[in-house]
Amino acid sequence: MKTSKIRMAAAFLLLLLATGIKAQQKWTYEIGLDFPIVGLPGQNSGNYFKQIGFNAGGYRNLNENGTLVAGLSLGGFHIRNHGVTWSGSLQAGYRPVIGPVELGFHLGVGYQIAYAPKGQYEYLDGEWQYAGHSGKGMLFVPVGLRLGYRAIQLGNLEMLPFLEYRLQAAVGYAPAVPILPVSFLSIGQQFKF
Repeated sequence: MKTSKIRMAAAFLLLLLATGIKAQQKWTYEIGLDFPIVGLPGQNSGNYFKQIGFNAGGYRNLNENGTLVAGLSLGGFHIRNHGVTWSGSLQAGYRPVIGPVELGFHLGVGYQIAYAPKGQYEYLDGEWQYAGHSGKGMLFVPVGLRLGYRAIQLGNLEMLPFLEYRLQAAVGYAPAVPILPVSFLSIGQQFKF
């Protein structure tokens, strides 16, 4: 049941990407540095810049003024004692512009594979058992808030630096931790051609 809802959400986001208004077919590309921390928003906030990750993505405008977007984001991050995680997500967002300032909210669905630094353990038959160095796949829901500055124009290239706060809730981490929250502060750059 849960898997079918996630598939429907992913199919809807793919449909949004494929059917954007023909008058505005511009894509926005972005790259960024992520500073992740395991925990709830505001918890252990002094630890944000001790870990590092990256993200890259492409977003398609869904309306003529570019405030509604849908796209694909890929990324990875490393958290000491938690290991390396690779992820991909489909996201939809609302990005209104006030003067040169772009605000943003986005929501999506994704899949990530986490690799523990010293091997994985699985909870089987009521106890933890060593499972080797294989990755653990999990569905996640990313929710983000963003602040950008639209002031750099070089010919047909529009550049927009941004700062983003994102919360990813991974589902199925372990029976004892059914939802694993990971918070991110991101600094990045958008490009429009």
